[in-house]
Amino acid sequence: MSGNITETYSEISFALAKGLQILGIDVEFERGNLASHHQREAANPCFSSTSRFELSYRKKKIVGSAQTRKDGVLLQHGSILLNFNQSEVAFVLPKLTLPQKKKLADYLSRKTVAINEILPEKVSYNEAVDAFIKGFIETWESDEFYLSEDFSDIERENAENLILTKYGTIEWNKRK
Repeated sequence: MSGNITETYSEISFALAKGLQILGIDVEFERGNLASHHQREAANPCFSSTSRFELSYRKKKIVGSAQTRKDGVLLQHGSILLNFNQSEVAFVLPKLTLPQKKKLADYLSRKTVAINEILPEKVSYNEAVDAFIKGFIETWESDEFYLSEDFSDIERENAENLILTKYGTIEWNKRK
């Protein structure tokens, strides 16, 4: 995928919007940017802010995304909630005081929405995945996507090694 961050963000957002449309949800594209101090706040989950080309439904954020590039590689990751539990995230953030957590939980309850809060019939995880795959195929006019039901032996081995040597350590999980 070529282009600057705004262009690639836009391309991915259009595909996600198509997936949501397939599910029966019409979304709007956000056009503004947040103040830079809010974007830098480490304690803010991706659903607590909206930036250019992110998707909203009736002014509530429905997709949370982040993008980075390094050594010519693009990584975009994000969250799309099926069921609402986003406000609970505020209570597990270690850097916030209890009043800050309550304020963030209230904000998330007012400013975010989940797929199954919108649709009259509940959508399963697999139905949502299928819709998003179709959205990418239709938007990008390509069906060349790598989908795997399971991890390879080397992927599983690497993951277990990372758990033991990094992500499962007290040092990693208690860092500030």
